[in-house]
Parts: sequence; structure tokens; C-alpha cells
Amino acid sequence: MGKPHFRAVERCIFCENKADSGEHGWPRWTLTRLGFEGGVYGSVDGIPYADLHQRHVKVRCVCEDCNTGWMKGIEDAVIPTVGAMMLDEPRTLDNPQQWLIAQWVIKTAMVFEHINRTGSIFYADEERIRLRISGFLPPRTAVWIARTERRDTVYTRGMRVNAGSDAVQLDGLVTTVAYGHIAIQVVTVRIDQKDDGIVYKIDGDEPRWSDAKTMIWPTASVVEWPRRMSIAPGELDAFHGRFSPDQR
Repeated sequence: MGKPHFRAVERCIFCENKADSGEHGWPRWTLTRLGFEGGVYGSVDGIPYADLHQRHVKVRCVCEDCNTGWMKGIEDAVIPTVGAMMLDEPRTLDNPQQWLIAQWVIKTAMVFEHINRTGSIFYADEERIRLRISGFLPPRTAVWIARTERRDTVYTRGMRVNAGSDAVQLDGLVTTVAYGHIAIQVVTVRIDQKDDGIVYKIDGDEPRWSDAKTMIWPTASVVEWPRRMSIAPGELDAFHGRFSPDQR
């Protein structure tokens, strides 16, 4: 089976250069940590896709300068921390490490949403450029890490979340990635609401997952890894869908 064709991108999604380089959706170093032997399963534009022998997913949406420059810099910096967490090795994450993991997963989410060919792109040009230039994360973004029972296949899912009423309109993107013993989830939302003084909170079914996950963006003073509880393999879809009442 041939690899699926993704969205055609002429310009790098992070700068003004031509998109002449394929970015690994999951970096090679992550696939070698646990001896990944291949097998890519999922869907493109809602069409199921499976290839037992495929070993990686490359999305041609960036330029060579970005791919081998600042993006590689983030990868190199995150390897010691996330690589150890995949293997369930204890770590204490300070503010800079939490911020680095958040940058890494946001970059991953921005690349992965270009797998689809027909759906609208959520992250804006200015958000991707600010990430490249200064490491700034988009406004109203939250990132969690969660402990999972070991996974020997990579897991990546993205989901748009929309809600609305007379007082507020919400549009968001949830991206969840998991491999080994770690799952990382990033949520970015945009809210258009009346100036009525009411504070709206997105319900992520917090009590159900509280012992398995912890927020790293906005950063906490210190985060201890691993978490006390793990998300079972069959529960990862429910964790991904925790911001959508229809998927819990």
C-alpha cells in the first residue's frame, strides 16, 4: 500500500520559504527509543488507512532551514527529558523543561494538522511564526502530560471542538500524542463572548483523569514524573475526547 498523500503546501508553515522538506510527524528518535518496528494506522480525511510495514509519517509542509534549524534545536533539547519519560524513568520538571515540552508538542500539533487535505487549518500564520521566532505559545493554550500503560505504537489524534450560545462562541483544537509511557495533550481555544462578566470554564472531565495527568502549561513550580496512576490503552480515546461531551 502506498503512503497517503497529505495537504499540498507550497510555503513553509513557519516562514516565507518554500516548503521543500518533509517533517517527521513523530521524530526518528522517538521511534527508536522502544524499538518501533512499523505499522501506521489511522485515517486521512475520514478515510481509514493502515500499513503494517510503514515506519514513519512525513508531512511536506516545512522548509529545510526550519527543519534543520530551530525545529531540530527543540528536538535535540527535549530528547533527554521526554525520552526518559517514555521509558517511565522518574524526572522532576522545572519551568524551562515544562515550557520546552509544551513548545515541542505545539510544533507537533501544527505539523500534524496538515495531514488532512480538506479540513480548515486551525493555527494561524502569526501563531506559527511566533513559535519559531520566540517560542511563544498561542493564547488560551493548555498542555497536560499523562502517564499511560506502555504503548509500542505511536498515537496521534486531533479534534476540533466547537460550542456556542447567545453569550459565547468557542472554537478549539485538541491534539493528543502518546508513545511508550507518556501521553501529551494540547488544547488551544478561541473564544468570542459578550462582555457579561461571566467566566466560562471548559470542562475536561477533570476528576476522572486527575491522578494520571498534570498540567505543564501554564507551567507549575515543579512537576514530578511519573504520575501515580496510568491511562489504560483502551482509555486513551476517552482521554483525547474529554473536552467533547459526545465522545466521553
